[in-house]
Amino acid sequence: MKECGIQARLAELRKHVGEAGASLAEFARLTGIERRLLARYEKDVAPSADNVAKIVKGTRCSAAWLLTGEGQMFQEEGTRPQRVPVVATASGAGAARVAFTDHGREERRMTLPSDAHLVQVTGDSMVPIAVSGQFVWVSNESPVNGDLALIELPDDEVLFKRVYLAGNMLQCISINQDPRYAPMMIHRKDVRRVRKVLGTWYG
Repeated sequence: MKECGIQARLAELRKHVGEAGASLAEFARLTGIERRLLARYEKDVAPSADNVAKIVKGTRCSAAWLLTGEGQMFQEEGTRPQRVPVVATASGAGAARVAFTDHGREERRMTLPSDAHLVQVTGDSMVPIAVSGQFVWVSNESPVNGDLALIELPDDEVLFKRVYLAGNMLQCISINQDPRYAPMMIHRKDVRRVRKVLGTWYG
C-alpha cells in the first residue's frame, strides 16, 4: 500500500471494514468514538493514543499498519468485523423447521469467524443459557464433547443442545433441569449436520 498519513489510512481502513465498507456512523458504533471526531481524524487531526487503541480493538486492524503504514492492514486473515445476518430459527424444546427468512433485525458488525451467523432459539429447555426468542452465534465448525451445538435432523428439523459423542450415538443434553427435558440419544446416521454454537447474543 502506498505511503500516506494516518488520516488517509483511517479512511482506507473504513472502506475495508465488512464486505462493503462502513459509514462514519457504523465506524463510530464499532469503535466507540464519536462520529464527529472520526470525521476530523480522516481530515486533519491525529487520534489520541486511547482512540488508536479503540480503533485497533474495534476493527482488528494492525496497530503498526495504522500508525506507520507498515505490514498488513488486519491482524489476522478472517478476523475483520463483518455484517452477520440472522438466518434461521431453531428449537430449544423440540424440533423446528429452519426458516431462512429476514427476521427484520438490524445487522451488527462484530469480530467473528467468516461463516458465523445468528439463529433464533424457541422453547425453554436451554434456560438459563438462552431463553425463547433469544439468538445464538453459530459457525460451521464441528463441536467437541461438551460444546453447545445445533443438531440438524432430516427434513430440516433443528435442535439446540449440549452434545456428547458416544460411539455411533449423539447424546443431546438440555440445560434446563426440568424432568420434561430428559437427555436424547440420536444415532449419527440420523443426523444431517452438527454445528458449533459460539455463544449467546444479548444485543
